[in-house]
Amino acid sequence: MFQSDAIALTSSPSASVAGVDPSGLSIERLGSDHRDVVEALLLALDAESRKSRFGSVTCDAGIRSHALRASNQATMLLGAFTGKRLCGLLEAYACNAGDVEVALAVESGLRRQGIGWSLLRAAIGQGALTGMARLQLIFAADNWAMRRIAQKAEARLDLVFGQMCANIDLYCDPETDVSLIEWVTARELLGN
Repeated sequence: MFQSDAIALTSSPSASVAGVDPSGLSIERLGSDHRDVVEALLLALDAESRKSRFGSVTCDAGIRSHALRASNQATMLLGAFTGKRLCGLLEAYACNAGDVEVALAVESGLRRQGIGWSLLRAAIGQGALTGMARLQLIFAADNWAMRRIAQKAEARLDLVFGQMCANIDLYCDPETDVSLIEWVTARELLGN
């Protein structure tokens, strides 16, 4: 199986969130060998979550096709794992010179526990290191969870044709030592 690169997550052994043990949460880069787990996570989304993620209700066949495409063609594909179980997904696709559109999905029972923010934070770090100029998130104006995540990332929010467009400008000094980039910490995951 594909050996994915884990993105460092520091944790406190005594800290925990209902349903998620921070010491067991890891953010990993995914590839084509992860299609099955990507597909399983997306298929497990309820109708409302599918509508939120894809912009409309999407059938199982459409999700299977999307999972194959995402696993092979995403500019960046990150997964949040609790143990060996994929519980969150971030997909990023190049759309303009340096701009990347980002989509998030988190297992329904584990939402509002910092997983989406952890994924976005990792994408911000990786995007800056790889020369991306901006991350863009597009979501329904009434998607308050996504709005909170975008605000945490200090995104510029615009209402365009009834949808929220969140733009996160990425800056990385070429002299920055990669080892100094802070990824996700348990303190941030827990909201402390």
